[in-house]
This record gives sequence, structure tokens and C-alpha cells, in this order.
Amino acid sequence: MLKYRMNLETYIDIKQSTQYESYTREQIRSFGIEHSQLNDREKIEQWSMPHNKKHSTNEIHHASNLLGAISLLFGLFAGFGLLSYSGNEPVNVIYFMAISIALPIVSMVLSIISTYSIDSSSNPISLSPAYLLERLLHLLPNSTISNIDIPPHIINWLLLKRTQLMSLLFSIGLVVALVVSVSIRDIAFGWSSTLDISAHELYVALHNLSFGWRFITDWGMPSQELISQSRYFRLGNQLDSNLVAHASSLGEWWKFLLLATLFYAIFLRLLLYIWISFRYSTALQRDIIESGQVVKLLEWMNTPIVSTSSQDSEDRFIEGSRGYTQTSDISTKYDFTLGWAMSSDTISVLNDTLSIESDHISSIGGSRAIAEDEKLLQQCRDSDTLLYVKAWEPPTMDIVDLIIDLSRVANRVDVVPVGSVDSGFGYSDREFGVWERKMVEIDQPKVRLCKI
Repeated sequence: MLKYRMNLETYIDIKQSTQYESYTREQIRSFGIEHSQLNDREKIEQWSMPHNKKHSTNEIHHASNLLGAISLLFGLFAGFGLLSYSGNEPVNVIYFMAISIALPIVSMVLSIISTYSIDSSSNPISLSPAYLLERLLHLLPNSTISNIDIPPHIINWLLLKRTQLMSLLFSIGLVVALVVSVSIRDIAFGWSSTLDISAHELYVALHNLSFGWRFITDWGMPSQELISQSRYFRLGNQLDSNLVAHASSLGEWWKFLLLATLFYAIFLRLLLYIWISFRYSTALQRDIIESGQVVKLLEWMNTPIVSTSSQDSEDRFIEGSRGYTQTSDISTKYDFTLGWAMSSDTISVLNDTLSIESDHISSIGGSRAIAEDEKLLQQCRDSDTLLYVKAWEPPTMDIVDLIIDLSRVANRVDVVPVGSVDSGFGYSDREFGVWERKMVEIDQPKVRLCKI
């Protein structure tokens, strides 16, 4: 399982970093050895960090910010529109409650229902506000949002998450508009409906709607008397005289509207947003873990390239009857492991393949400076040293001189010819015979030739 807070950018980075065709299996295995103390999740995250490529997630972030700003503005405009007060008639609280209570409840129920089929859907949720607005962004020149290869179910979770965020910002705009409106103007609230609803029935309904905060405070709960006094009927462009007589108390409705909006449109929406964000992150993680590329990458990181185990330990070294008497089985631990003109990655993979531990690993010879090699030789003094050489390359004078110099400072030098990684480090008898004859020729008592 990858980390809990995976976002779209991390998802795309990991997806791109697992396009490992440009990396050899040797490099991937070397990375796995270097990070062997990490679990699979941490290995994938570490692998993706230096391999991140430039992608268009910045455009996606800009789109999200734009959608958020649009939602907030819609909330502000809707709030100021619903609370528009000319002084000729009260502001109908039913309209505001429909936007701050009824609409959030309906939309949240639909969002929860959609989560049960979202993973099996093969098309984006076309009714999502985030989807509809984002379609407009595709009309912009040079838009690259649609160029990112993301599975449909991931897009659906992303759209559902964005829809919750947009709704949350819309509701924040409503709250801001309400607070600003009642702060700068003396607004008279009332309610009116053609339906035969009594003041007592509306009181019971509002009492039930206030379950989320009435046990904490009754500050925002309108009384039955206020509900009765604030009902109005328009007839002949005249307001009820009872309503005009109690105009000073009609402003108390804003407390209920504020608490209702905070609870239904913001608090409950925030809980839903957190839950959907978790489900979205889980979907990203599951898609990454189940990806065939990630499975193959982890397999190459965690599995040795070739196994050299043998039922007969004598197959691991050259017997004296072959002509070179200085023979030895390869040890499991060395002070130094050197590789002639080999990278550190290759040496690490070889040690891993042969189950060898080493305190120090280093390349030697090849393009390295002579001074660097001489310094490394001094560090090998009184040590057990393993030297990997390329079996297909004949032992030149440079390599022979190195072996002799090592034998003068080290306690023991094991020379191990190896083949290429493509051949599983194998080599032919003819190639090995060349090295065997050379070891007989230089005849160094501390030098042993080992066969894998």
C-alpha cells in the first residue's frame, strides 16, 4: 500500500517513472539492493523521485483553482441575490433554506450513491459540475489536460472530489454573503408559502432540522412566536399589518440561517469531502499497486538476476587438477570488493547474486585516474579483497599489474571472472581457461581464482 495522501501529481510521477524501458535490469536490481531496507511502497516512491518528468499537472492545478474561484463567486452572488432587500417586502427565508439546506442534502445523497458504481464506470460523470466546467477548459488553445492517460474510474473519483470542493466553496460564499448582508443592512426576514403550512408545523420542521446544534445551543432556533409573526401574505401590494408591527424582531432569522448553512452546507459537506478524498487516494494507490509495470519493476528490484547455487560446492571453484593450485571457494564476506572497469551498480548486483557481503565496494581501473587507484590499493592493506574481472576480456598487463599490486598489500585476493549481465554472468570454458593460464603464469601465493 502506497502512502495515504497520494495525489494526482504523485500518481502521474510514479506512472511515468515505471516506464523503465530505458533502464537495464542491472540498474533496477542495483537500486533494489541499495534500498533493500525499504518496503515495496517506499522503494517505488524513492524510484519515482529522481525520475520525475515534466507533465501537465500544473495545468490541472490551475484548473482546480479556477473552478474553486468560480464556485466561491457563484456562492457570493447567489447569497447577495437571495438576501436582496428593497424594504418593500421581507426576504423569504424559504428560498435561502432551499439553497443552504435542501440542495446540499440532495447533492450529498446523490454523491454517496454514485460512489457505489464509480469504480465500474467506464465514462466520466458527465453530470458533475466539475466535469461540465472542465470541458470548457478543453476549448482553450494549447490545452493539455486531456493528454494525460488516466483511467476512467480515477477521473470519476477526481471529478467527485472536485464537485465536493466546489460545493463547499459555494457554501462558504453563501455564509460570507449572509454575514456581510446582515452586518451592513437591516434586513427583515419572513416566510411565505401557498401550501397550507401552519406556524406550528414549520416550527416542528425547523426544530428537527436543527438537531445538529440545538443540543449545544438554542441561540439560532427561531421561536414559534417569531415564526407566526414573520409569515406574510401579499395581496394588493400590501403587507400584513401584523408583519409591519413586528418588523424589529424579524431580523432574528439570520441566526438560524447561519447555523443551518454552517451545519448542512459546510460541516456535513466537509465530512463528505474528507471521506471521498480518502476513497480517491485509495483508488490511486490500488491502481498503482495493481499496475503490471509496477509489479514487474518490484520483481526486478527484489529478485537476484541469476542464481549460482549448486548442489556440489566444488562447482564453485577450480580444482587443482585443472592446473592452477591456488583455489578457494568464494567467501561470503570480504573487506573490499573491487570491479575492474565496472560500475558500482554492477558490483552490487554481483555481490547480491553471489550472496556476498562487503564492507567497501568500488570500481578500479578503466577510466579512473592512476592516483585514485593507488590510493584505493593502500586502503586494501591487510584485507580480504574480492576482484571481479570481465571473463570475455583477456587479462592485459594493466589487470595483471593490479592483481600483483593487490597481492603485495592484501592478505588475500580472490579473482572472479564474470560474464555479461545479459548472459546471467555466465562465460565459456575457453574464456575461463585464458584466466586460469594467466594465474599460473604470474604465480602469486595470495591470489586465488574462483569460479561462479
